[in-house]
Order: sequence, then C-alpha cells, then structure tokens
Amino acid sequence: MSWLGHLHLQYRSAQGAAGPRTVAHDRHDGPLRVLQALYPESPGICHHVLVHPPGGIVGGDELHIDVDVQAGAHALITTPGATRFYRSAGPLATQSARLRVDADARLEWLPLETLVHDGCRARNTLQLSLADGASMIGWDILALGLPASGQPLRSGCFEQQIDWPAHWLEQTRLDFEDPVQAGLTHRLLASPLGWRGHSVLVTAWCAARPAWSSQATEALTEDARSALSAHLSTHLSTPLSANLPAHRLAHPPAHPLTPASTHLPTHPLTHSPASSPAIGTPPLAGQRPAASATGTDAHHPTAGCASPPQPPWGVTSPHPGLVVARLLVHRTEAAWPALQAIRAAWRHRLWALPDVRPRVWRT
Repeated sequence: MSWLGHLHLQYRSAQGAAGPRTVAHDRHDGPLRVLQALYPESPGICHHVLVHPPGGIVGGDELHIDVDVQAGAHALITTPGATRFYRSAGPLATQSARLRVDADARLEWLPLETLVHDGCRARNTLQLSLADGASMIGWDILALGLPASGQPLRSGCFEQQIDWPAHWLEQTRLDFEDPVQAGLTHRLLASPLGWRGHSVLVTAWCAARPAWSSQATEALTEDARSALSAHLSTHLSTPLSANLPAHRLAHPPAHPLTPASTHLPTHPLTHSPASSPAIGTPPLAGQRPAASATGTDAHHPTAGCASPPQPPWGVTSPHPGLVVARLLVHRTEAAWPALQAIRAAWRHRLWALPDVRPRVWRT
C-alpha cells in the first residue's frame, strides 16, 4: 500500500500582548504532521517538528510539503530523525518540498539527514522562493547506504534537486539500474572531483533578496569557513570499514565539490562572527560578491603529515544573495558540530539572534 501525503504550513505575524507573534496554521492529508508549535526563544519565532508516522518512504509513496512564511513571521522547521528512502522494486518514491518566504520574513529549514537505503528508487526535490526582503538559512544532509553496517549504496536509483529558480540549481543523480548510468555513478562516487569515496554530502546555505553587499557576502563566507576549520577533527576521515559505534543520527547539503573546491586555503581563518554586527533584515543590498567571496577552500593531507587527512569542504557564493557551504564525510554525527556552528554564525550575522537549538535535537 502506497502512502499519499500533503502538508501545508502557513506562518503569519500577529500582534500580541507581548509583541509580534508568529502564528502557525497547518493542514494535512495523509501521513504528514507537525507537532505542537513551540516558542523557546520568543513569541516571534515558531519552532515546528515535522513527523512522518510510517517511519520511511517506499516505492509508490508521494509526500508533498508546502511552506508559506508570510511577512514579518519567522519559522524554524526540523525533523526528529532521518528521512529514510527504503529499498523498492516497484515505482519511484517521491518527496517534494516548496518553501516560500515573503518580504521581511525568515525561514530556517533544518531537517535531519536524508538516508538513501541500498536498492531504493526515489526522487527528492526542494524548491525555494524568496520575495524581496526575505531571508533564510537551510541545509541538506544526504547519506548513502548504511556503510557502518556493511550496507553501502550499490543498487537502485536516486535523484535529488535543490532549486532556487534563476539563482541556484543543484542536481544529483545516482543510477545503478541503467548500464550506462551505473558506470558514471560508480565514477562519480569514487572520483576526486565527485564524492571521493565518502558516503555523506552536507550542504548548508543562507539566502536573501535583495543580494547582500560584497562585504557582507565575504563575512558570511568567512563565517562558514571559520566554523568548518574550527570544528572539523581528523577522526572524520575514519575509513568506512572501521567498526564505529552507532548513533541516534544514522548519518546527521547534495552535490559533489567542484574542481575549484580543491584549492588549499591561502590564509588563516581568524574571523570571529560573535564580535561582528548583524547584517539585519532586510539584508544589505549590494552588487555581486567580490572574487574573494566566491572562492572555495578544501582540506587535504600535506606531504609527510602523520595525522589522517581532514575531509574536503568548500564555501562559495554561486550567486549574489547566496552563500553555500559543502562538506564530504564518511559519517554524519562527527560533522554535526560544524554544521550547527555554521548555522549559529549565520543566525548571529543575519538576524542578531543567539544560537537557540530545537529541543528535539537533544532527545
């Protein structure tokens, strides 16, 4: 039996006795829900936990998520666990999410990992829409197979897309079913210009309209570089065959690093985001980021280095008003501190907000 589910979330700003409050409305059909609206920070910021009671997505399932954040509202959406695409010999399993953010509104899209089981047949899409004055922080965590259990991704097909029309398009296609595509998929996963033998690709982004100034874009880029440099440790590169303990996050955005992201860092990362003023909302308008803000960094072992290499990572600004950070790792839990540090730094700079994390992440 296939599940058909649709969830529409709407957030609006209403004036309350204690000031502006983000009021949430949800409408659902099928197996998609949100838990009680929480306000751990202030009435103006609504935290929602999106749940899928069946626990996984299989062939024939269709899940659709629509999010509308209206003017003046601030929504944070996360999940209590991984989105799992299970093995299927039948039709595709699909999940689509459309995120619309109005003027002077903010959205944090922070789901836990998308876990792609061996033999799955699935498509996962995310579309962004930002009005003038809107801003958002988001991430995507794509984990392939269960390598710690000796079950890497070796069969099936999986497609993923992140699309901000006219601004940013990321696409991943892993296809072991078609003989021609299977060869390309194996090369992509093993290539130094692709996944480099890793099983997890983490992508984080912040976006806004109108575009930030070149100085603001450089600051946001440096925030992510500093967070990655400070929080990544050498044990992230432990081989997939190692006997690592299990974790609540089976693996905690999706696209290989480009050739440009193999450059070594050319300067120390000493920027401290906590001491910098927030950009504010709406963000500062400006021109295309300077060349220094559009470069990328990656860590590699140096000759004669005795310690294991750190995983490759990169930060870039592919379009004005957008900064993207990527990280390849073997397991997600070790990357979790770096990912949260990026989000905290961007949150402080964009909105002058502290690092308040959803309660569900601590359970």
